[in-house]
Amino acid sequence: MSVNTAESPRVEPEPKPSQVRGSAPRARLVAAVLALISGLTAILFMLAPVDQDTVTYQWPTAGPQDSALPLFPYRPATLDARVGCAQTAALPGGTLLSTTPPPGSAVHRPTGSGLTVESRGGALAVRIGPATVTVPGCEVHVRSDGGSTTVLAGRNEISRIPAAPVVQGFFTDLPPTADTAGMRITAQTDGRFQSGPTVLKIVLGVVSVLCLIAALLVLRRLDRASTHRVKILTAKVIRPKALDGVVLAALAVWVFIGPLTVDDGYIATMLKSAQDTDFVGNYFRWFNVPEAPFGWFYEVYRLWAEAGYSTPWMRLPSAITGLASWLIIDRMVLPRVTAGSRRAARWTAAGAFLLWYLAYDVGMRPEPWIVLGTLLVFVLTERAIATRAVSTLAVAVIVAGATVAVTPTGIAAVLPLIAALPRIVRKLRNRHDLPVWAWLPIAFAAVASILPFMFYDQTLGTVIEATRVRGEIGPNMSWLQENERYRRLLDPTLTEGALSRRVPVLLTYLAAVFAGFLVLYKRFRGSSSTFGLAAGPTRRLLVATALVPVLLVFTPTKWTHHFGALAGLGTIALAVAVHAMVHGAARHAVAKVALIIVFAFMLAVGVAAPNTWWALSTRNVKWSEETPALAGFSLSMLALAAGGALALAALVLTWRHSRWAPSAGVLVACAVWAVVAIEVASVAYSVVVRRNTFSIGKDSLHALTGSTCGLESTVDVEPDPSVGLLRPAADGWFELPSNVDVRKTPPLVVPTLGGPDARIEVEFGKQNGPTVGTLARVSGPAGTDDGLWRDQRYDPAKHAPAADRVRATVSGGELGRPRLPAVVPLADVVPASERVGLDWPNAFLLPCRTPSQLSGGVIAPTTYRLAAGSDMRGLVGGEADPNNGGPYAPLQGVGTEQVLPAYLRGDAIYEPLQVIRMRYVAPVSGVTVEHGTRRVNGWERGPEITIGG
Repeated sequence: MSVNTAESPRVEPEPKPSQVRGSAPRARLVAAVLALISGLTAILFMLAPVDQDTVTYQWPTAGPQDSALPLFPYRPATLDARVGCAQTAALPGGTLLSTTPPPGSAVHRPTGSGLTVESRGGALAVRIGPATVTVPGCEVHVRSDGGSTTVLAGRNEISRIPAAPVVQGFFTDLPPTADTAGMRITAQTDGRFQSGPTVLKIVLGVVSVLCLIAALLVLRRLDRASTHRVKILTAKVIRPKALDGVVLAALAVWVFIGPLTVDDGYIATMLKSAQDTDFVGNYFRWFNVPEAPFGWFYEVYRLWAEAGYSTPWMRLPSAITGLASWLIIDRMVLPRVTAGSRRAARWTAAGAFLLWYLAYDVGMRPEPWIVLGTLLVFVLTERAIATRAVSTLAVAVIVAGATVAVTPTGIAAVLPLIAALPRIVRKLRNRHDLPVWAWLPIAFAAVASILPFMFYDQTLGTVIEATRVRGEIGPNMSWLQENERYRRLLDPTLTEGALSRRVPVLLTYLAAVFAGFLVLYKRFRGSSSTFGLAAGPTRRLLVATALVPVLLVFTPTKWTHHFGALAGLGTIALAVAVHAMVHGAARHAVAKVALIIVFAFMLAVGVAAPNTWWALSTRNVKWSEETPALAGFSLSMLALAAGGALALAALVLTWRHSRWAPSAGVLVACAVWAVVAIEVASVAYSVVVRRNTFSIGKDSLHALTGSTCGLESTVDVEPDPSVGLLRPAADGWFELPSNVDVRKTPPLVVPTLGGPDARIEVEFGKQNGPTVGTLARVSGPAGTDDGLWRDQRYDPAKHAPAADRVRATVSGGELGRPRLPAVVPLADVVPASERVGLDWPNAFLLPCRTPSQLSGGVIAPTTYRLAAGSDMRGLVGGEADPNNGGPYAPLQGVGTEQVLPAYLRGDAIYEPLQVIRMRYVAPVSGVTVEHGTRRVNGWERGPEITIGG
């Protein structure tokens, strides 16, 4: 038996039967028993008890006073409230108790879902939302268990309300000197996800892992007695090659200058918040439920982040993962699926890998781990097929399980096993020395090994509840809506439909179809190699690749960034297609021309979109706002022209039987490298253009010295907009100060209020005797859909550097007084040591900032929130939406917001973030807190978290 490797394999002689015959039965039994123990303890690990943290708050501590206590989740696990006759006598009419600010309070988001106890002339009224219960007498007892609320007078139950109250604090109209005897409110928060393992759970986990390792070692010994031993990692394979340097250099450059991925800030904030809760939760929504049963890789990032949150440091793991993935592709996968000269395949693979990886995978999202895991599973599966080693197959299953536990899309790692299943079954049948009763427990243990990855920090009960919450809040799209993913991919107005995302997907899909056609219809047989392709491995590879889009159909969200999981298999599919073309596939003139035209058309569709990236990353990137063009010709048209010229050359040279007749492989290989070059050069161009302001590349270089706090180092804030108001002049003109250098100051700001159709015109002029001459006019939209005032920003240095007057008019709206903002550095307003609220789009660029503490069942009030800038504001809102389980909704329920405009030095027209100052209606005081633990079994779920506020 032969195994395609980078060079001829070294097969060691098999041991003599007499050397292992006596120990084999006992070894099989030992391996089976150890595997059974491993699998069973893994299941028990999931069900083992844990010690859950409990936090109980009591109010009042002395005299009654308003106290803010914004619970998160918004409703307590249990609430026990008592109001006595002393309080009713002290307040014949008014609110004795309210768990939310009473109506009329100056809060940003009032809610009527709290508990209110009112005194009404000799009777008490208890209200939760729209439900009101009248209680006779002067005292009342209210109990809530998180799902319903019971109202009692003495020991008599008056009513049961099928809802639990929201608690944002404790508010009362009682005077501070009122007697609090008989008045007591106790609230225990819902801290089910904040827990620690018991000794039993730790022991079960250790036993499961050790027994699995021991079973694999015993099985490995059995494999050596009856399988071929193939040495793959020879010195020649390990030795670095020039192409490795190219890939490494591109990844290194991208670590420093590459744009953001959509969830970098989201994940970075999750990791920071985990320092308070000791579990990684979805900080910005879903009530901060944990990522379990997926997301163990966050723990790796948590350890990594202890050294800092700078951009290059936090991207380094994905770059290392990418380099490892490339080495596996180049050293193990390509030699397995191809034969003959691999020069074209290797160069295509390198370009295709960078095409995929730079667009999707250098960042903090989980796709890089899926790429690596899927490639490892493919390699291990192919090795197991070639050597008949069951231990290797078991390791492949374990790696697949670990990859699945990264994120739901990690199921892609199982696809190589599914594609190889018929061959695996045949191989197992031929292992007469390993009967079913021996290898079946191994399979059971390998599959069960996923459970410690999924339940290392949670239980079955908490995972079920977390999954329910995420599913109920959503987004949760059905498989029938899979077209939405491709609609986004082909929408040039969305970042998800940018050039960098389209090209790898479209070219890979076409290449996979072509290679699949060769495999299915050229009747490959056995281990024969036609067009330089090994039939079996290539067929299994393409089946696995084709199943990835099928898998995506069943994912609940339809974002294009999930395509990043295809970077490994997609790279190989492109390389295989080019390799087959180079080795004679589609050799006839008509087939060759048709293939070139089809690939050219697909490439043209791919590049017919702007070169857009996420958030601030896209500023000043070449072609970020329009379709790329060279010398007045769009890149799409140039791709079609190049394809037509190549097709014509192929037609002529093929008819003349020239050895130089080109194939579509030439177009594909050149195209992938051309697009990679465009991406790298365009992003590098933005770094150069933005040398006097903030850019990711510039900030990454500063991070090497440890002297940067990211974006905020170049952000100024306007604490008081009234300071910079311009002085009026005649005829509606305003004076621009003569002592102000408009090239260095913040921009001219003109506030407007109007609907979507409102328009503004700004004139820049210069005083010339008794008259003002207009130097420039600028017009544009002036309204919004939210009915709020909007600051229009203009750069006098750009429009009219010599101007000393400005005048504005607006149609369909209102106009505020123009101003030149008086600004101070952000750190002067919001000290770096102060916790702040964060929005996920810009959180990654604020490495020195710590988010509002979310621990003990409370979201701690913070004075400032650094919200998303204008370009990303449409993507946020969920973090303050109670229907999304957002953490800032309780803060808005007890406070007001004031926006402080922010300006980026060197690019002041752009609003990089929004500084929001919070003022709360009551302090977090007058409440006592008691911490404890309670032991719960792993299958206990507890009451369902109520969605919404």
